[in-house]
Amino acid sequence: MPPVHRFSPIRRALAVAATALTLLSCGQQSPEVGRTRSAQPPGPSGPGPTSAVLPPLIPSVQRWIPGDGSFRLGPTAKIVAPQSWRGTADVLAEDLGAVLGRTFAVASDGADDGDIELRQRGPDPQLGSEGYEIAVAGRLVVSAPDEAGAFLGTRTAVQWLRQSPALPGGTARDWPAWRERAFMVDVARKFYTLDWLRDRIRELSYLKYNTIHLHLTDSQAFRVESDTVPDAVAPEHYSKAEIAGLVAYAARRHITVVPEFDLPGHASALLARRPDLGVKGEWGLTVLNLAKPETWALAEDVIKEYLPLFPAKVWFLGADEWMSIDQFGQHPELAKAAEERYGAGADPIDLFHGFINRMNEVVKAAGKSMRIWNSALILDSTVPVAPDVSIDHWSGAGLSAQEEAEAGHELLNSTSRQLYYVINRRTPDPAKIYGDFDPNAYPLAASATSVLAQGDPKALGAELCLWEGGHGPDEGEIAATLTPMLRALAQVLWGSPKIAEDYAEFVGISEAVGSPPGV
Repeated sequence: MPPVHRFSPIRRALAVAATALTLLSCGQQSPEVGRTRSAQPPGPSGPGPTSAVLPPLIPSVQRWIPGDGSFRLGPTAKIVAPQSWRGTADVLAEDLGAVLGRTFAVASDGADDGDIELRQRGPDPQLGSEGYEIAVAGRLVVSAPDEAGAFLGTRTAVQWLRQSPALPGGTARDWPAWRERAFMVDVARKFYTLDWLRDRIRELSYLKYNTIHLHLTDSQAFRVESDTVPDAVAPEHYSKAEIAGLVAYAARRHITVVPEFDLPGHASALLARRPDLGVKGEWGLTVLNLAKPETWALAEDVIKEYLPLFPAKVWFLGADEWMSIDQFGQHPELAKAAEERYGAGADPIDLFHGFINRMNEVVKAAGKSMRIWNSALILDSTVPVAPDVSIDHWSGAGLSAQEEAEAGHELLNSTSRQLYYVINRRTPDPAKIYGDFDPNAYPLAASATSVLAQGDPKALGAELCLWEGGHGPDEGEIAATLTPMLRALAQVLWGSPKIAEDYAEFVGISEAVGSPPGV
């Protein structure tokens, strides 16, 4: 029998920390997305305030500047914050209480040594709206231009303090490299409980994500209570009150809920009681018959019903897998309708693009922007998709990322090769996400990629997608499988220097960081 390996996660984190601190002392630090080692000196729980290293984080901070003194969380420590940030202070108190097993009072003034203080600072171009600074001295002071940044700073504070009440003096400056850090859940094919969704929101906020995308309708089910199409709603569904509660729960943790009502494809459930408005489309499934004006009106009514329920600025239409080009000849009414709407020479692709544009106008009238999947777009059409429609790029079919960006679209990377967890069919490798995934590299046909330039303003970030692929694991098993992927992607999307040189070291840091508070 080989000897038992007793190198604990905490000790592994300490070893990584020592190297990172050495690099820091040499001035090696970078705010850019990259694969350099971290300027953050992470480490395990120390015996006291003289500990030379900080506990590790996921994701790591962009910059750590050592300073004098130290911080020790006081036995009667409180959280001090402006009244306008009371919500963030309350969540911090709850989360610290959950991981430390004690109560934290919240006050609007009177910070003392050993307390945690939240402060608003002036505009800071480097920090932006989601960045923050933490000054570690007698007090632990989180400052940020906006509350979103302060909240993300509290995530750092919770991860640190659950590992050690004592921190060495210094200053952390931290900001995300990518605007959108997202996770999608297919609740249409598989119904997930509200408790499970709330736990995922807690997990996302702990890792500094900012978006959860709910795929609410598909051919299999329509999952939200409806006044417009009540007969379409599945027996297992969410009431509007439950959705409103979930949205509020997420907003309190600075997670935006992006809804997807998938149209004009994947509409079998929606049209179960209106077969007259459907036609057989891709995969033999029922899709909206865009030759009929009544179909457009129904789609508008469905969207308008739910627009007030979701305050997110993005509305996801779906718009994938409507109908393949070789099916158009089976439905001559589509070409006729296209020419009637858009003139001679227009074809069903133009009808499809026109539908997207019309729904985009509906969404824009409510102060939102439209998003769609990428796989069905064609460049040389009479009717192009409006450039202010953003693209969730998952497939190598259709346009390249460069073509989409050049046409004016913003892009979110959800490459199915690395970021699609399809239950029982495909499970992403967290080690490859951590080591190989590039948010600027989008899938093309075969195994090719389309790479946008570093810093391209059209690149938003990336999204891990959970799809139902068949019956099997329960919610707990799915969550356990997701966690390593979410943590690896969190580090990549935050874009800070990596504190672990390889994934094996990162696993040790993940164990040290622990489970999200309350999960």
